[in-house]
Amino acid sequence: MKKVLIVIAVSIVLALSVSAYQNNPRTILARLDTTKLENQAKQLVCRVYFLGLFPVGRAVLRDEGLMKFEGGDSYHLSAQAGVESLILKIYPFSANIDSYLDPKTLLPVFFRQDIQAKDKELKKEVMYDQIDNVMEIGGERRTIFPETYEPLSVLHKLRRMDLDKLSSFDLNINTNQKNYAFTGDISKENIKTKSGQVSIYRLKGRIFRRDKNPYHQSKIEIVLLDNGPKTPVFIMVFASGALITVRLIGQGN
Repeated sequence: MKKVLIVIAVSIVLALSVSAYQNNPRTILARLDTTKLENQAKQLVCRVYFLGLFPVGRAVLRDEGLMKFEGGDSYHLSAQAGVESLILKIYPFSANIDSYLDPKTLLPVFFRQDIQAKDKELKKEVMYDQIDNVMEIGGERRTIFPETYEPLSVLHKLRRMDLDKLSSFDLNINTNQKNYAFTGDISKENIKTKSGQVSIYRLKGRIFRRDKNPYHQSKIEIVLLDNGPKTPVFIMVFASGALITVRLIGQGN
């Protein structure tokens, strides 16, 4: 029994070490040409990991730019994610998300989410009235805080902020009737890559309900490259006892 415990302990330590190395921004950027990340990419390709170690799928973030929506101009952001290889055969899963923003304020006016799993499908559509601070979902209207975001627009917001002048952030999120806060701290680091020394912003935060309800809390860490578009290179989410990490592996136009 003692030998078994030692083997388990050593395995856990090795797994944690590998995870820490693989999720280090220096390691991620070593596989990328940072000079090519200087321009705003219309598409960012990421690999998704469970527990920060086991690859489970891919995610693609797209900046679709201005387009016509519901008779007017909107700024369109989208994301697609899905599992790969063996996991696809065992538990097929895919997610498609679209966010349409007011082109002047870049606040969301419409959010759509379509998740399909092996035995169920979850669709969600949310309309935002950012002037009257009201959202509508499933035929119900709920009061929201001023400048309320959803996942895609909140990342877009963080990338547009002057992070050199900020040490923290406090944003509002709502996609499911309850108002959540996304707050955290901002720090800046310098690291060496094959393309030379670069700087990154590390945003460590948490998401929790504004009404102080202790349930449904999440921890988030986002690493943004200090370049023009503030390219996201790493995202970590710890929610409901599960750890998911997302690493940038490429981009496209």
